[in-house]
Amino acid sequence: MKKYSGLEWLKVIACVCIVLMHMMANNNYNVGSVFYSVVKDSLAEFVYVFMTISAFGLCCGYYKRIQDGSINWENFYKKRYMKILPFFGLLVAIDLIYSFSMSALIEGLTEMTLLHRFIPTDIEVVGVGWFLGIVFIFYLVFPFFSVLIKTKRRAWFALLVAIALNLACEEHFNLTRRNFLYSSCYFVLGGLIYKYRKNIEKIAWQYLLALIVLSVAGYGIIGSNVFTRLAVTASLLMFFIGAELPSVRPIRFISGISMEIYLSHMLIFRVVEKVHLNRRFGSGMLQYFITVILVFCGACLFSFVAQKLLDKLIYGKYFNRSSRENAAGIGSSVNN
Repeated sequence: MKKYSGLEWLKVIACVCIVLMHMMANNNYNVGSVFYSVVKDSLAEFVYVFMTISAFGLCCGYYKRIQDGSINWENFYKKRYMKILPFFGLLVAIDLIYSFSMSALIEGLTEMTLLHRFIPTDIEVVGVGWFLGIVFIFYLVFPFFSVLIKTKRRAWFALLVAIALNLACEEHFNLTRRNFLYSSCYFVLGGLIYKYRKNIEKIAWQYLLALIVLSVAGYGIIGSNVFTRLAVTASLLMFFIGAELPSVRPIRFISGISMEIYLSHMLIFRVVEKVHLNRRFGSGMLQYFITVILVFCGACLFSFVAQKLLDKLIYGKYFNRSSRENAAGIGSSVNN
């Protein structure tokens, strides 16, 4: 199965942008009001890129097996839990130790099921875990999802319905991206792009880059809405599918732990904040980038060490007993 090395670059870009956004949102740096308001909100949109990549990656790994009936659903869901739960459970445990209460314990245990986004209220324990909950719901409905995108015409219709649901969630139900139906259009987009992947590979990268420029310009002129977000997300994914970028070791390394970085970077920020390193050099642009570098590098180190330990204790033991097929985890390559 073909490996799209360009997606490694896109996952790294999305991961860095999420860290940049959270460091803006959780600090009061003097980086300019216009820069702060415009760029922070734009960087937050990269969470939709992660959703689309997750759908595209899972389709690459399992769609054909579903169509020919060769998939073992018990193994599929076991591997979802085994690849996600240990690291996420570690973060939940650390959060509970840091700020224990009965309320936090209930929330933490609920999150450990990975079904927490079925609950309409937000959970404060590992706050960024809402995204993981949304993605896990996608895993649960993936069999139905594969039926929806069986043909290109059906996939387009599914996207239109998902967009309508997004608009209904936003305008009528007052729901946000933390609701699965609100975010479902981005998963459908990933499946739709999967259906057209061979056509996209034939397009010259210059045209795909021009598509990014046009979609970003439209986003800047029109503003943020479901249509401009879908356009930018689609153009980014199409470019990094079509462009044959080199698979270099640093990018491959960060891409492989991108979801772990996403989940743990706020934990690292709390450590940086505790020792006042987020204010050591003032409150200007220099301090902002120092904080970003400290948090990002710290999250990389924490994710790498934690994964190595979990590999020895859990992952390696489990997958050695299982089939040689790797789990298509959120942070893994799409050729799994």
